Amino acid sequence: MTKFGDRLREAIETHPMNQSTFSARTGISLQNISHYLAGQRKPGVEVLAEMVKALPKVNVRWLVTGEKE
Repeated sequence: MTKFGDRLREAIETHPMNQSTFSARTGISLQNISHYLAGQRKPGVEVLAEMVKALPKVNVRWLVTGEKE
């Protein structure tokens, strides 16, 4: 199973955007995005909601758990 940071990186690249654009669209700092991508932190519900808004093609279940529907 992939890690959250790996799935988030894949989702960002799929849209396609870079970390700076993702940061601007979500209001999440670049530092926090780097921590999520590196697996040093996991986002809370509010942050996940902002991520999903910026990544409309991404399945929330997959992003959170790695499981596909």
